[in-house]
Amino acid sequence: MVKYNSDRQLTIEEFKTPFQTSLLADNRWVKLSKVIPWDKFASVYMSMMTVDFGRLSPGEQ
Repeated sequence: MVKYNSDRQLTIEEFKTPFQTSLLADNRWVKLSKVIPWDKFASVYMSMMTVDFGRLSPGEQ
């Protein structure tokens, strides 16, 4: 078996995804995220959950 280590291979600590950096404030998705009422959206979304479909049972909370 040959073990080869590339000098150009990033270590896991060096690897960064684009989402680990800051986004530009004038990005259209950043602007959109600031006008969405996230708490209301989450409340409506969670109200549709049932124990059989995503909601935790009372003992799991």
